[in-house]
Amino acid sequence: MTRSERIYRRLLRIYPRSFRADYEEEMVRLFLDQLDEAERTRRSIDRASLWLRSFSDVAWNAATEHLRRESPVAKRVDGSAALAVSPERTGTTRRGYALASLPFIVMLTTPMIVPGFFEPVFSNPPAFLGLPGGIVILFVVATWASIAFLAIRMARSGAGISSALLVFTVPSLIAIILLPPAIVAIVNLNV
Repeated sequence: MTRSERIYRRLLRIYPRSFRADYEEEMVRLFLDQLDEAERTRRSIDRASLWLRSFSDVAWNAATEHLRRESPVAKRVDGSAALAVSPERTGTTRRGYALASLPFIVMLTTPMIVPGFFEPVFSNPPAFLGLPGGIVILFVVATWASIAFLAIRMARSGAGISSALLVFTVPSLIAIILLPPAIVAIVNLNV
């Protein structure tokens, strides 16, 4: 097993166990095929792009799978539906998910409210792995923000949900708001 395969398999542990049991081998095979293709080009940007895409896909899709499995409706043995999660837990969890989505709401609505706000993010300097540094940082921030959904899913109490929001959502919001001005400042310092 190559180092890349080991890392990718560890990354897949974010998914629910039942999902991994059904799809892990197929996902690893697809990843390794894409990695072989990226390595044939001998361009580091292709490998970096594959890893960035893989991290974002896993973060987003694993959060989606956990949310899907969080459904408060469960089937009884006789096939009828029953409420599986206490209403209090569901309400707290839903509020947590709503708050955890704030960084994504800010990313989507800010360009409509303040046109050109994210323009520095897409400019090339500073560059990282051949990509504009702002895009790489925004990707990392979005990945960090999406981990909040997993942390909320695994939280056992309201305090755990609050901790997840404090550790993942708040820093993501701050980073999203401060990223464009920080890039402008960095570019102006280098000029």
